Formats: sequence, structure tokens, C-alpha cells
Amino acid sequence: MKKHLTLLLTIILLVNVTGCSKDETVLTEQIRAVKVQKVQISERPVKLNYVGTLDAKRIIEYSFKNGGQIGRVFVNEGDQVNQGDKLLELNKTDIAFQVSSARLNMIKAEDSHTILQSNLSRMSELYDEDAISKSQYEQVKLEADIAENNVLQAKNNYEYQLSLERDATIYAEQDGMVVSIMSEEKERVNQSAPVIAVRSIEEVVYIGIPQQDLVNIQIGAKAEIDIDGQKTEGIITNLADVPDQYTRTYKAEVTVQGHDYRIGSIAKAAIDIGQESGIWIPITTVLSDGGEDYVYTVKDSRAFKRIIDILKQSENKILVKGLNPGESVATSGMKSLEDGTRVKIVE
Repeated sequence: MKKHLTLLLTIILLVNVTGCSKDETVLTEQIRAVKVQKVQISERPVKLNYVGTLDAKRIIEYSFKNGGQIGRVFVNEGDQVNQGDKLLELNKTDIAFQVSSARLNMIKAEDSHTILQSNLSRMSELYDEDAISKSQYEQVKLEADIAENNVLQAKNNYEYQLSLERDATIYAEQDGMVVSIMSEEKERVNQSAPVIAVRSIEEVVYIGIPQQDLVNIQIGAKAEIDIDGQKTEGIITNLADVPDQYTRTYKAEVTVQGHDYRIGSIAKAAIDIGQESGIWIPITTVLSDGGEDYVYTVKDSRAFKRIIDILKQSENKILVKGLNPGESVATSGMKSLEDGTRVKIVE
């Protein structure tokens, strides 16, 4: 009898202990602290972001119209030059002699023509008076015509020699920087062979625009350029009419304002396409799992997982679909939450 009583008391105690454990489990449900933000419709500037490369807007390779020996090189690679500055010059010793000789020949031709023209006038009077024969008159006229043609040829040759003298010096056509010097002093160069290259001061960033973005971008649009953390402004100055055959994007030229960067630098370009209205939330509130983006909304001290669609980004905010104005979104403590977690809102 005592054994039965002892067994009964043991069972009762076990039941009581089990009951107490269940009660304690309910009482110790964890409460997570979160900060929240009420979502509302607002406007934000929208930018399209691209990555491109920096290049000079224009690179000119200069050459001499006629070959010769380099007489002087006035600049070094890396020098800044202004429009009209001397860059290179051929040895002008032979050219100066040719110019002088052509000038003397022109003067002689002009003097001869003057004498023959005067003689023709006198012979014309005699011919009118029948003092000379027609053949005599025509012979003098022929000599005067030849002399006139000689003057024309001499003048043309003189002008040509002067042009050679002018072309023997290369001047900068634009403000810029010397990129490369291909020839040295006393080196002989051929006609039209490049001898120096100068890039423009103006710099551009080349980016590829997808077809779907073309509706929002046009020549004259402003862009923010970021090169290694250095920011400046740019303007779209050219937009291709046909896409690149490999990337199928449209090449856009963004002229960079007021800076001197290293050619070939990687550049980020953000093009402002205006304002867009909608529900914008901090990008840090969004989590991702299995390719789905979601946030936690908070209602009645509970957090609930909500799948959203990300539409656009503007700096640290994103435009989303799937939330309603007035709802509260958790902005901190989200990683410790699950669907239905009890929460406490903190400031």
C-alpha cells in the first residue's frame, strides 16, 4: 500500500514540474528591440549610373607637308602648350636659299615683262601706222605674252617657296598637352610622317547607354563624374545614332568640366534624369534571401516579413513596390527578426 502511495505522489510531482516548465517557456518569449520608420510617398532625384573611361576630347598628330631635317624641337613630352606656340621646326637653311632664289627670279621676270610690254606698246603704234609688218608685230606680242606667263610662274613658285618656309614650322592648333614626340633634332623626316602628338585640355568620359535608357537621356544632360573619389561635373556633348556592334549600347561622350585627370582612368558617371514620386526607403532596411528582396514591417508589436520589388535607386534610398503609405518598416535590428517576432520599438 505504501509503495502505491509513493508512486502516485511521484507522478503528481512530475506532472506539476512539467506544467511549470511549459508556463515558463511561454513567459520567456524573446522581445527584439527595433527602430522603425513610417513610409510615405515622397520625391527623390533619380540618376542613371554608368562606368566609362576618360580620354582626351581631341588628339592631333602633326606632320610636315614636306620632308627635311629637324632643326629644332621647342617642347618636351608632358609640356602644356597654348594655341599658336611653336612645337617643331625643320632646318631652314636650304629653304631660305630657295625662297631668296625664287624672289630674285620673280623680280627678273617682272623686269623683263615690263620691258617687253613697253616694246609691245611702241610696236603696236608702228603697226597701226603700217611702219612694220604684221609678222614683226606678232613676234613682239608673242615675246610679251611669254614674259607675262613667266611672271605668273615665278610668282607661283615664290609663293610656293614661302609656303614651304611657313610649313617648316609646326604651331599648336589648340591649347593642350604634348603627349608624344616622335622625332629628334637633326633627324630626317618624310613628308606627312607624324612627328608630334598633342591632346586637348578638354577631357571626355565615354560610356555605353542601353537602349531602354535612351528615352531619358539627351545631349546637354548634366552628369556627375567620379574618378577615384574626385568629383566634378560633366555634360553629354555627343550621343551615337547607332549601337556598338558588340555591346549593343550607344556610345555617349560626356565632356568633363574644369579638371585634369590621367587619360585612361576609370570614371563613374551619374546622369540626373529628374524627380520620381513613390515610396522611398533606406537601402539598409532591405534584406535578401534566395533572390527575393524583403523588409520587416512592424504592427501591434510584431514584425512581419514583406516581399518587395526594387524599382530604382537614388543615393542611399531605393524606390520600392509592395509597401503602403503609413506602414512602419524596421530600420535596425532586422537580422535578428523572423516572421512574427515580437518586438519593442526604441528611439
